[in-house]
Amino acid sequence: MIKSFKFLDENYNLFIYGWIVDKNFFSKIKVIIESYNLKKRVIIKNNVKDYMWKSKMIESHLGIALYEDSSLSHKYMFPASQKINACLAAGIPILVSNSKDMIKFKYKYKCCVATSLDAKIIAKNINLIIKNKNTYNYLKKNSLKAFKNTFNFENQFRKLKI
Repeated sequence: MIKSFKFLDENYNLFIYGWIVDKNFFSKIKVIIESYNLKKRVIIKNNVKDYMWKSKMIESHLGIALYEDSSLSHKYMFPASQKINACLAAGIPILVSNSKDMIKFKYKYKCCVATSLDAKIIAKNINLIIKNKNTYNYLKKNSLKAFKNTFNFENQFRKLKI
C-alpha cells in the first residue's frame, strides 16, 4: 500500500492508525516510507484511542482493507473485520484484496473495489474510485447502505432473537 503512493498525486495522504505488534515489521515500514520520500504523506500513529481513529475514518475518503490470503481470520471471517465495519459505518468506499471472499463481498454489497497487491495496480484502483465522482458516490452510498441494512449491531442481534 505504501509503495503505491509513489504513483499517486501529491495531495493523497495515507493515515495508518493502530498498535505496533512486530517492531521489525514496523522498522521495515519506516524504511520504505523514508526511501520513497513519503514522510509527509504517510502518517503513522500508534497506540491511539478508538475515538481518535474512528473520527479520522469519518473524515476519510477511502478505507483500505488489503490482506494477503494467508490469515485464517481474514480469509474466512473478513466481514467481521473491525476495519471493514468501521469503513461501512463511516459510509466510505473500500479498497479490498482480490481474494475469493472479498470478491463475493464486492458483488453482494457493491461498496468496494478489489485489487491485486501490486503497487501500480493499487494506485490505479485508488484513482478509479477517487477521481470518478459517479463511481465514488455509488460506492459511498452502497457502503452506508450495507452498514445500515446488514453490518450493524441492531441487525445482527435481531438475527439472534429469531
